[in-house]
Amino acid sequence: MRIGDFAQKFDISIDAVRYYIENGLLLPEKIHNQYTFDHSCEEDIERILAMKKMRFTITEIKMLFSLYRLTQLVDEKDVRYFESFYVKKREELSLEKTSLEEALLLIHAEIDRLQTQSRAVYRPFGIPISFFGAFACPRCEEPLEVGKASVEGNMIYEGELVCSCGYHARIEDGIVITPSSREEEGPSYLQEENPIRAYLDKTDPLFVSFTKKGFDWVMKRISLENRPLNVLEIGSGFCFFLMGFIDKLPDKTTYIMAENHLPLVRYAKKYFETNYPNKKLIFICTDFNELPLRRESIHCVFDLFGSTTHSFASDFYPVRNVLPLLKKEGYWYGSYLYFEPEEAELQPGYKKYRQMFELDRIQLAFSALAKIESSRLAEIQVTPDLLDRFLKDSIVSLWVYKGQKMG
Repeated sequence: MRIGDFAQKFDISIDAVRYYIENGLLLPEKIHNQYTFDHSCEEDIERILAMKKMRFTITEIKMLFSLYRLTQLVDEKDVRYFESFYVKKREELSLEKTSLEEALLLIHAEIDRLQTQSRAVYRPFGIPISFFGAFACPRCEEPLEVGKASVEGNMIYEGELVCSCGYHARIEDGIVITPSSREEEGPSYLQEENPIRAYLDKTDPLFVSFTKKGFDWVMKRISLENRPLNVLEIGSGFCFFLMGFIDKLPDKTTYIMAENHLPLVRYAKKYFETNYPNKKLIFICTDFNELPLRRESIHCVFDLFGSTTHSFASDFYPVRNVLPLLKKEGYWYGSYLYFEPEEAELQPGYKKYRQMFELDRIQLAFSALAKIESSRLAEIQVTPDLLDRFLKDSIVSLWVYKGQKMG
């Protein structure tokens, strides 16, 4: 629906709707310069109005939305952190109990809901024996042989993948770790008790909403049948995209996460083992250039800012090496950062990769695919404190894409 109808339905002003959009709390899609509000926007405004009745400030609501949007509140630590906002507000309102009785009742109800939220039974992920036919040497493309394997049930948790050409990868705690993986400690927030909370503490909620727009655009365009399919996400990081998508992931679909930072892979694996033990998930720690997967073994690829991260240290886009893995008529979904020369300035160490963020160049990288849909979705001002690769405050834009590999 249009902005006027949306405001009328929820008995708020159009200015209030625009205010929530500017603060990243409402994420309507913009079509032909007109905002279009869907069911998810209605759910968001209902949540905003409920939190306002509870006397949360706009800053607090933005933080709560950021945590909810990234995690869906299935991990115990995230639930407890989310709950802490309600507990603190309860203490504040208790000082004005008579006049704020209605808000206290709402907060008590929300705390009760969070405290009773159930958790799934933990089950460690390994590599299913049935999946090994999808592995291939990234150097010579021959099938990889399994060696020194520790098998439990139908899963392999320890072992190695070897090729006669000399290529060797190991399987450790159910993770495929290739020679190109990075095994150092990683970002400082990974050492915290709650890494996602530490990440959010350092990240502007507006930037979280900015990236979420890319996630939402892709999610609305995904259609997966409930049959055996392999889907691949490159540069999965914390797996924020999968956290929001996993409830819609068909039970028969195998979701492969490729990330070259081992601490991030281990964190993501533990998260999904704890909260989604019945999903079919494969974890590979590798550089995008050496994915040990067979040609045309993947039904669709998700590239949610993975290429963007890669572009700060490379002169080519991962699509070049990942595309051969995609089946004919398979789909590619992506969201990418770009910026105009006059709107952004990189730190000296990254200036040589400046051309990697030109929109025309990014679009050209996908010329081998048939474009189904794309959009220049949004822009945001970022500071060096938020993205340390920038020398000064810069304007960064978001381009989203859906394409198909034709025969």
